Amino acid sequence: MKKILNFFKTFFGAIGILLMYVAVFYGEIFGMIHSARKHSNGDLIATVFIPPWSWYRSAELWWHDDNADWDKKLGNDMKNCFYLLNEIVYEKADVIKLNNDALELSNKIKEYPESKKKYLINGCKAYINYQNLSSKDVLTSMWKYYETGALNFLISPTTKKMEVELTTTYKLKDEIEFSNKQLEDLTNQLNNEQKLNLTLDQIEDLKMKFKSANDLLDQNKNLKWKTMFKQIFDKEL
Repeated sequence: MKKILNFFKTFFGAIGILLMYVAVFYGEIFGMIHSARKHSNGDLIATVFIPPWSWYRSAELWWHDDNADWDKKLGNDMKNCFYLLNEIVYEKADVIKLNNDALELSNKIKEYPESKKKYLINGCKAYINYQNLSSKDVLTSMWKYYETGALNFLISPTTKKMEVELTTTYKLKDEIEFSNKQLEDLTNQLNNEQKLNLTLDQIEDLKMKFKSANDLLDQNKNLKWKTMFKQIFDKEL
């Protein structure tokens, strides 16, 4: 009887040790795999050097939300990014509130899979690029206005292409249409005003002054965009 008890004690002890090694192996390997597939590179490094974190990630894969409505989630996040980038450039912007909103958004998306974060990053870069291209179009159009007395905003093919990308890939149709409506209203306003009667020297002077002001505005906007981008994604623009 004693031999039987010793046998079962030894047997189950061996089984327990084996299960412990299997659990550790599972936690390490599957934790790293899950982290690599669903989380950031920094998170993957943590699973390599911090075993308990790897074990947590191996357990988390069982409840990780792979069925999330990513189209809806990323659409809302993209609009929030657009809002932050758009609002931060205003002189009277509530910077403290915007910084808090950026921190909240950053904490939300930092756990996203890399592919989802890349989508938002590329969307923000596309928006900033679009704004800079639009600024050049405004400069060209205003120069024509000073020369002819009639304003017709000229949109370059490159700007048009970027506009299409923002409205289709990044679902910012309403925001782009609102921006275009503002330009349309400004066009109507200036065209309804009394035509300027300027000499060639006055026209050139106005053009240079407008360019200087526009360049300074672009410089300030890009500096603020760079700062906001860093706050949202913890990356340099």
